Amino acid sequence: MKRNRLILAALIAGVALTSTSVSFSFAWYASATRLRVENIVLEVDTERELLISNAIDGEYKPRVSLADGDLEKTSLFAPVTTAFGYTWEGEDMPKFYDMSYSQVKFSGEPYVYEAPKRGYFCQELFLKADDNLYVTIKTDDYPGDDPTPNTRITPNVAMNEAYAEELVEKRGQFSKEEYVERLNGIVDCARVAVLIDDNFIIFNPNKSDEGEVYYGGALDNDRDHYYDYYQDQTTHELYEVFYGELKEGYERSDLVYTDPESEDSVLVGEWSAFNAIHKAGVHRLDLEASKPFIQTEQSYSPEDFSWDKGFLPTFQFELDAYVPKRIVVAFYLEGWDLDSHNAPMGAYFDLELIFRIVRER
Repeated sequence: MKRNRLILAALIAGVALTSTSVSFSFAWYASATRLRVENIVLEVDTERELLISNAIDGEYKPRVSLADGDLEKTSLFAPVTTAFGYTWEGEDMPKFYDMSYSQVKFSGEPYVYEAPKRGYFCQELFLKADDNLYVTIKTDDYPGDDPTPNTRITPNVAMNEAYAEELVEKRGQFSKEEYVERLNGIVDCARVAVLIDDNFIIFNPNKSDEGEVYYGGALDNDRDHYYDYYQDQTTHELYEVFYGELKEGYERSDLVYTDPESEDSVLVGEWSAFNAIHKAGVHRLDLEASKPFIQTEQSYSPEDFSWDKGFLPTFQFELDAYVPKRIVVAFYLEGWDLDSHNAPMGAYFDLELIFRIVRER
């Protein structure tokens, strides 16, 4: 299968972006394991004429391959975050940030670095229809229609099984079945985002009821198995570093810290940047008490786009007849998702993003 390939095609019911055998480098957390993009496909599927192009003045076709240099290539992926979205409001391309650095200012505030473009997939595309339409993301079928593909992110089980065999031979810490289960968990922190008409939509096809994703907390970014900490320049007391974004109107002084303990905490479970040791003599960040001040991910679930019970989808956008519509599609790993930990390093998964027509305007 050819790598870094993007195909666009017009067929019968929506727009589908499919990424096969995608992997990430978990440099944010505990490893530099390299993962690869094997294939990316975008399909247009509608009863009406819906054409696509990778340039506004390009040739619009029902099916066009972007494999020969038209696609902005992606190779090695790394966890990124959509936190700090206010920094690029009004711009024509989204920005993603890398929170893997352990450097902080004298105040204890971490430096915020924009993620390298190679760390995620982001592509500008254009749609054009022969009618005035409302379009949305497809997550289910119309009542009574024959089943067609829906937007989803699924583990590539075959490739994960092959990689699991390598891990058993090289590391042997877990059985093959356990490694496969861990690798398949990659889908829980993968995201799709679409920028349309200044609206930045984050879609989590595998969103669960486990709670919100908070864009902040303590991390072990220097990988010494202790949460990172700094020394207050006035009191000379040690405090754990808060990485991430606060809600508007709140400051770092609003965060809640506990008094230092005389001994290190005991690590429970598997070490990762999220799960490390609280060092003795350091004021510990009280994450639960601080959550009211921390920004959260505003993402959509499949139910938000569902036709269940005949309700219109929560999100939809307009297409004007014969007028190109610019969209930006992004595919990334949300580093602040607690499922983004060490277990799925090296995993593969498949992405299918499908847009469909809601109704005529």
